[in-house]
Amino acid sequence: MDYVVAVLNSPKLAGLLGKEGSKNGITLYNRIYNDNTLVIASPTDVEAKFQAVAQSLLIADTSIVSTENVDKHLGEILIACSLIDRNILITDENDISALLSNIYISGKKTINRENALDEILKCGYAGKKTEGTDFRIDVDKSFDVKGIGTVCLGIVRYGIAKVHDKVYAPDGKEGTIRSLQSQDRNINSAGKGVRVGVALKGIASEQIEKGNVLSNRIFQKSKMLKINIKLSNINQEKIENGKKYLLVFGFDYINGTLNEFDGKSASFELDREAQVEKGDEVLLLRTAMPRIFGSGIII
Repeated sequence: MDYVVAVLNSPKLAGLLGKEGSKNGITLYNRIYNDNTLVIASPTDVEAKFQAVAQSLLIADTSIVSTENVDKHLGEILIACSLIDRNILITDENDISALLSNIYISGKKTINRENALDEILKCGYAGKKTEGTDFRIDVDKSFDVKGIGTVCLGIVRYGIAKVHDKVYAPDGKEGTIRSLQSQDRNINSAGKGVRVGVALKGIASEQIEKGNVLSNRIFQKSKMLKINIKLSNINQEKIENGKKYLLVFGFDYINGTLNEFDGKSASFELDREAQVEKGDEVLLLRTAMPRIFGSGIII
């Protein structure tokens, strides 16, 4: 089976769990363990790019929070974990029970980091699942390879992508999957949770960037989003029309202006178009700490 795991605040721990791979705001590590493939996402620099915490949390089935360092980031990362339905594993280096008494996190479990790999496998999948023939790959990198052409790296969020399947670029241009690769091996298909390299025919690398979606159907793009919102009860943000926030979904993040909020759902106008669909999860960021203060589902 394939698992996507986030290590939210410890590149050291992520490096112990897997072998370092690509970097693009998030460092991705890889590991084969008991015939299972693990992709471990860890923010490369929490201080400089805190949105990478939100991205890692959203793309993962299970997230690990390290208590090795009880610093200013730990509390706000725990608040972020409380806003989203995920398996949350908390390491036991330090006792943070007093901190957790004020933050409710469903699905949390305290673990010893030496047993982290086994605990990850116990958790299984979380997040969005769909039926049918459609597939979705969230892209984190796109580039040209001599002799091959356009290659995109990403994670299959749902469905099964196969060699020779048609695929659409964000601008609607149709292409074909020339080949697929995972863990340096050629494969014929890739399902949910697979970290995959996709060689494309008919689509140029400059047509795809981090945060885009590859699919066998055309993803509608929109600058207007309506979201059912859940706010943290710790340092709760006063939601007001005209305020600007950073919205994170998958590998993408975009500034958006709040147009209307009725206490449950909010309408945002984004600074640029986004590839999203109903049911996608969103995390909301502000400049003040805790920076991740709300979550939502696109409706």
